[in-house]
Amino acid sequence: MERLEKILSLSDPVDTMADIGTDHGFVPYTFLKEKKANFAIATDISAPSLEKAKALCSSWGSEKIQCRLGDGLAPLKPGECQAIVIAGMGGNLIYTILQEGMEIAKSCKYLILQPMQAVDFLRENLEDLGFYIEKEDMAYERGKYYHIFKVFYNPDLCKENQDPYRAFLKDKSPIKKAWIDYEIKRLENLSSFIKKAQDPSRQEEKLEEVEKKLLKLREWLDAFC
Repeated sequence: MERLEKILSLSDPVDTMADIGTDHGFVPYTFLKEKKANFAIATDISAPSLEKAKALCSSWGSEKIQCRLGDGLAPLKPGECQAIVIAGMGGNLIYTILQEGMEIAKSCKYLILQPMQAVDFLRENLEDLGFYIEKEDMAYERGKYYHIFKVFYNPDLCKENQDPYRAFLKDKSPIKKAWIDYEIKRLENLSSFIKKAQDPSRQEEKLEEVEKKLLKLREWLDAFC
């Protein structure tokens, strides 16, 4: 799984990590296996999902991993872990989880965030909460592109660096260029569809938004070439 590999590559070794919305428990299991953490906490709002995680991680024993039922960061205590992973959720939900669990999130050395939707919303609003985007990487898995953020709490750095896209543009990797190409083609098709609509005037606001995104992506493509 390329997403998990990228999450691991962005993660520094810590004593304790927590995986929020763990589902089957693959993330904490792999963190322990790859010695990225000495202890893991797996949380989920779903009791059946947590049972799957318990089954997968049972070989580690309670001295290496704990499975906790609960919503968001509520099952954790401030300072209990140095790293938190929140992956496979929408960007709006990830933002809400951080907002509601600020004291816990602030106490971590870093957080790894992998939104499934609303990527721009999360990227553009993280620093309003004081979370500085240190790195942004991407993964390509089963025909889809995924953005992955490494962030930590530092409001002062956020004030000094106002561009939320700087981490994306800093590392001009081939996968990012491939995503830009993909997005340009997707948005060009969408723009053409809107222009051919029976009443395109009703879509003016949407068309303006699409064209604005296209302009930005074409500028990025020039920078990546």
